[in-house]
Order: sequence, then structure tokens, then C-alpha cells
Amino acid sequence: MTALENLVWTRSSFCSSGACAEVAFDGEFVYLRNNREPEKIIKLDLDEWAALKQGIHNGDF
Repeated sequence: MTALENLVWTRSSFCSSGACAEVAFDGEFVYLRNNREPEKIIKLDLDEWAALKQGIHNGDF
């Protein structure tokens, strides 16, 4: 069993259309995926995660 198989995925309570982004944490990294293509995972370190959240908050994306 790989570490990815042990991740607990969470999606926003705002997700209602079935096309949802999901996030999981392992203490060192943050993992993102689209629930429609769960095999495609983006792995971010905590600094990258913080920068992504700040960019979203600032309207950069």
C-alpha cells in the first residue's frame, strides 16, 4: 500500500455540481485532485500551498 492510498481526501462544502476539487494533507505535503480524475494528483509543499492560497485570496487566478 502506498502513502497516497492512505490519504484522507476532503472537498469543500460549496461543492454541489459533482465536479469538485479535493485536498489531502500528510503533515509535510498537500495533495490536490479533481474528483472526476482522482488518479491525477498535484503534490505541493507547504510553502507552495501557502502561495497558492494567497494567490486565490488575492484574485490572481
